[in-house]
Amino acid sequence: MKFLGANVATRVERVEVKNLEGAPGGAIALDLGAGDTDVLALACRFMNDGASGNHSDGVYVGGTGVRVQGCYVNGVGDTGIVAENAVGAQITGNTVASATQGIGLSNFTGGEVTGNDISSTTYAGIGAEFALPTAATQRAKRAAIVGNTIHDCTTGKGIFIYNRAQDVTVSGNPISNSPVPPALDNAIFADDSYNLNFSGNTIANNGGYGLTILGVQGFSVVGNFIVNNSLAASGSYPGILLAQSNATYSVTCTGGSGVETCSYTGTGNFDFQTDDVVQNVGATGGSGTSPAGIWTITGVTATPYTNTCANTGSVCNFTLNLPGTTSSNVTTTAAKVPNQGMIAGNKSGSSGQATPSQNYGMYVAGGPTAIKIFPGNDFTGNLTGGILQTSNGVDSAFLSAIVSTSIVFDASVAKTQEFTLTGSVTFTLKSYSTIAGDQINVIICQDAAGNHTITWPSNVKGAMTIGSTASKCSAQSFVFDGTNAYALSAGVTNL
Repeated sequence: MKFLGANVATRVERVEVKNLEGAPGGAIALDLGAGDTDVLALACRFMNDGASGNHSDGVYVGGTGVRVQGCYVNGVGDTGIVAENAVGAQITGNTVASATQGIGLSNFTGGEVTGNDISSTTYAGIGAEFALPTAATQRAKRAAIVGNTIHDCTTGKGIFIYNRAQDVTVSGNPISNSPVPPALDNAIFADDSYNLNFSGNTIANNGGYGLTILGVQGFSVVGNFIVNNSLAASGSYPGILLAQSNATYSVTCTGGSGVETCSYTGTGNFDFQTDDVVQNVGATGGSGTSPAGIWTITGVTATPYTNTCANTGSVCNFTLNLPGTTSSNVTTTAAKVPNQGMIAGNKSGSSGQATPSQNYGMYVAGGPTAIKIFPGNDFTGNLTGGILQTSNGVDSAFLSAIVSTSIVFDASVAKTQEFTLTGSVTFTLKSYSTIAGDQINVIICQDAAGNHTITWPSNVKGAMTIGSTASKCSAQSFVFDGTNAYALSAGVTNL
């Protein structure tokens, strides 16, 4: 353990460190490193004035079972509380203000970040990333980010999860009041990670996107309240964004006699990886040798693997040693897309705004796969629409609504929608939200008064005259060809 840059002990175990106060000087105010076990840092205070030589980080946690509780960190140059390679760390009830990052988590396992108050950050309120693991056992897992309040941040992201985060729960976090430039570009941002759960978060009155999911494999978005975001540029950002990863790459390998010479071009780090082993090649140069394992690029198996990266611009050259004398020239370009996700019970829209600021409740782009939207989402009250879906891969279920003057059928919200009329209405089909070949099903019900009518638009062909009997329903199905919706049957009335 180090305090204010000085060694206190080589190894500290089962010790309570209480009421420490830090003054400027030293890279880290309190360093609880890899050798420290079952240490409680309680009610410590570390404050800097921003002058040269001040602490880079407030508290560093690298050991096992370390708890940081009730501490106050203000004005550090980098991160308020850092947990790196830590096992079972608990960071609870702390206050961090005026830092680049409030709480930073890197390569940790079984950690909990709960009940902290974080404000005035410029990069991330809470950042969770797992940099360059070389084996499955080194990947950080089972993290809980729960009940933290993140507010009044200057720029960046409220919660930032990336670089293969795995089995992370983000729940019950209020993220708010970063509304005008510079402002949070994303309240919650997740990219290139696995098995994430976002539930019960309140995301309100921020400048940019509410919840962004890029390239995440396996996720759930349940019961979140996402309102009044996109305030920095009204009408520019949705409450929820599903899209492909920011990190894209192109790899070309040529050669023979079992040796491939490869080049890499991309915007992020490119990895050879299997489910068990990951070796980073890198976008910025470097060299290394893989751990024991089987490496695969588009079906080509290689072991051992070596690389030499000489980065010129965005190109990284390396050599892939293939087994035997097999020669296989390969070219692959890819970017991860969201996969195996569920969306249920969320509110994404406006609350008390005269003019909504979010453009859509949810925006889907970049070819996500196996995404299921369950009933119970409320995507009303956005400036442009409920959901804009620009690619296949999302399976919406059923939506019902009570309407008095107009029906806006947004097929990306649900392919089957039921409307109960309390007055005569006009019907609008949002063709941009519908993919050619989609079948849509419309159910129109009369209220207890009945006798309400519907006016169909020109891009809905063969639409029925609905029944007028009180408390009875009419139904009709259509197929969409990219421009118009054509009736599949005459429809049924007064059922």
